[in-house]
Amino acid sequence: MDEDGPNGGNNNTVTNCGLIQSTTAEAIEGLDSNTVTNAATGQIIGFDDALNLGRLATIENYGLIQSTGTDDEPQDAIDLESGNIINHATGTIESLLGAAIDYDPSGDSSLITSYGRITGQVGIDTDSTDTGVQKIENQGKIEGLAGTALNLGSGDDIFVAFEGSTIKRSGYFGDAKDTLTIFGTPT
Repeated sequence: MDEDGPNGGNNNTVTNCGLIQSTTAEAIEGLDSNTVTNAATGQIIGFDDALNLGRLATIENYGLIQSTGTDDEPQDAIDLESGNIINHATGTIESLLGAAIDYDPSGDSSLITSYGRITGQVGIDTDSTDTGVQKIENQGKIEGLAGTALNLGSGDDIFVAFEGSTIKRSGYFGDAKDTLTIFGTPT
């Protein structure tokens, strides 16, 4: 993978225990079937998207994944077409000015399992033409600073809120047959 272009290609693996940062572009960019693991000591910080990946990505975060951007160019912490994300209890995925997690159009199913914090102007944003199933299992906190915590696409999306989890702001499930499951008393 490379710091500022699509030269990362397919089927790469990155394990970060330190700092990967770009002050001008994406911190990590790749195409399809890439795996990124960010340790508790890891920080992946991009001026543009922190992670910009294609289809079938696998992301496991224990540390910080952050997009800084500018008012003129808000970007996302994680921008991908599809894939699975695990955000552990020590993990933070945040965009200061864009979406924390942004799914571009795809027909693939995706899964987010979060025990940590996901925060951005929009917490999780999905393109309205995305027909894949977005399944979100929240045991942590998802926050939309501009008013929307969840904006899901046109697939048969599934949101599961566990005891003690938090959703701060609104949720939009989009078109299709969506499922909301609540265990215990989330806030």
